[in-house]
Amino acid sequence: MAIPEKLFKYCSIDTAQLILSSRTLRWSSPVVYGDPLELQHLTPVNFDRASLLQATIKLAASMIFASSKPQGDTPLINAIRRWREEDRFGNPEEAEGVLGELLAKMVDQRMSTVQNYLKLWEDYNRKVRVCSFSSRPDNTVAWDHFGNNHRGVCFRFDCTDQALARRPQPIQYGNTRPELADLRDQIDAILNNPPVDEKPNFESLFTVKSLSRKLEQEWRCFRLSEKRQINDEPSTWVDDLTFETSELSAVCFGIDTSEADKKMIVSLMKEHIGHTRCYQTNLANGRYDLEIQKA
Repeated sequence: MAIPEKLFKYCSIDTAQLILSSRTLRWSSPVVYGDPLELQHLTPVNFDRASLLQATIKLAASMIFASSKPQGDTPLINAIRRWREEDRFGNPEEAEGVLGELLAKMVDQRMSTVQNYLKLWEDYNRKVRVCSFSSRPDNTVAWDHFGNNHRGVCFRFDCTDQALARRPQPIQYGNTRPELADLRDQIDAILNNPPVDEKPNFESLFTVKSLSRKLEQEWRCFRLSEKRQINDEPSTWVDDLTFETSELSAVCFGIDTSEADKKMIVSLMKEHIGHTRCYQTNLANGRYDLEIQKA
């Protein structure tokens, strides 16, 4: 997907006043959004030690009696191949009894790795800041949800490499919710001992949302907070960052934005931004679509 040069920020009149008067955009840790469907710093993994141990034992035992030899060159895979050649066990249940003691230590090591991963994840949530935009100014869902039900405004922002909102990432919509650490991946790690990823791509976990949100057409910009001290209260994990006046190129008013609010926004644009390129949304004739016209 091509990276757009312009994106759109929907907001209420009150928020628009703050944006214009302070010439800042609020960047927040995703937990501040309050979306219960989104991952956040305290999201648990989908397994515990007992379930990981039991699942690993079951799979390892099944590999001993499988029709094909297991592939790989790790101590556990080599042991499984040797047991197959020796006909060490009479049935999977017998193998599971021996494997339990052998795999317990490996599972403990893996759980320690998972805990370290979760600590990195929590630290990332403290530091990451996200600013959300939409791809179009005529998005009825965005006007409904973020533009105060068509009574607010939509700002057009620059998102090129020199802008505050640079390198935006499109949200991918689907029915599968991402997991912080999947049980199957942990079993694979125990069996095959892959190299450890020292720089996990946590950002990608915040670029996936439910298919039901697809009509929002959301893009997100990411950056890490430059604050030295970040406390334990998630509601404070926000930064108000200044943008250049040239980065805000236009404002679009909603269908039901009052004339008084329009005049006030135009006045603030003149005072703080230096230009007043304004547009108006109108309902298209005979369709449930919006048309954008110069105000």
